[in-house]
Amino acid sequence: MKSQIRSLIKKYAEVYGKFEALQDKDRKLLPGGDQKTGVIAEYYAKCYIEYSNHVVAEYASQGSPFDISYTSSSGQTIRVQVKAVSAHSKTRIIAPLRLFDAEGTKTFDDLYLVELGSNFLPVGFYINSFETIQNRALDPSRKRIQGSKMIDSTDQKKPGSSFFDFSENKVEELLRAIG
Repeated sequence: MKSQIRSLIKKYAEVYGKFEALQDKDRKLLPGGDQKTGVIAEYYAKCYIEYSNHVVAEYASQGSPFDISYTSSSGQTIRVQVKAVSAHSKTRIIAPLRLFDAEGTKTFDDLYLVELGSNFLPVGFYINSFETIQNRALDPSRKRIQGSKMIDSTDQKKPGSSFFDFSENKVEELLRAIG
């Protein structure tokens, strides 16, 4: 059993190292970060933005309160925050979502919620505007949402947190965008 575990660790390290190398090589291809579920989801989100809006999107710099930005056809800069959970997560808890920065400015325009299957391909994709989330949070001065949960599209008993609108699953559009 130990040799089987060592073999799995070796394979994981090889794939992880390949992700790291590609992330270091070209930040336009993949964003930085060591949480590979998030890296994969951000890549998918960027593909979706470029495919559906016919624009070039850019990953934000490390430490930014959003993950991706692009300029809309009307010339407006749109900032997108991406949150993801994979089927491997037992809790379905989404990483904390910061709504406002220290100056009280909203940190993103759209939130992309990406539900990944056990093969890390998307099974759920939901877009929420900042305003939708703020209205659902009930307290307009709320600065962050913590402990919220992603929907589980395979289990009706796990609908996800009420902060988010999971009514329109755009996964088919996302799958077309990623090819």
